[in-house]
Amino acid sequence: MDINNKAFLDDIQTLLAQYFETFNKVLNEMEYDNFSVDFFVDYGKLIIYPEKKMPEDLIYMFDAERLDPYFYLVFEEYLKYFENLNVSEEVFDREFESKTNDVIDCVSKAIKNINEKDKILEMLGKPNVEIRYFGVAKEELLKSEIL
Repeated sequence: MDINNKAFLDDIQTLLAQYFETFNKVLNEMEYDNFSVDFFVDYGKLIIYPEKKMPEDLIYMFDAERLDPYFYLVFEEYLKYFENLNVSEEVFDREFESKTNDVIDCVSKAIKNINEKDKILEMLGKPNVEIRYFGVAKEELLKSEIL
């Protein structure tokens, strides 16, 4: 799977634009602090959802509460790729990290492109919004950016 393929980026942009257009009224009416982008590369699952920061006294495992509506997409090619990958643990780990970063960079680019074209922030009624990127472990923030 070539994540850097323009057609792939276009598909992600189209799907994310539909998500924001479909749910902008709901998102405008709710209280949230950021969007989380979780990518489980070995399962091929991409999940994007709004989050609300947890009060300090309620933080147990995570610092934010996952809210609906969420965007959920499965890349079957990644699932098949990692099921059939027969390499050393070291090579597997490098490939795992590389594919995760590729998808995160692609989603980041797609969100920025949609904001330029469709004005996500205007749709959401926000001056800015934080986008937080995670891989398999929610405890490890891989990237954060302000849109």
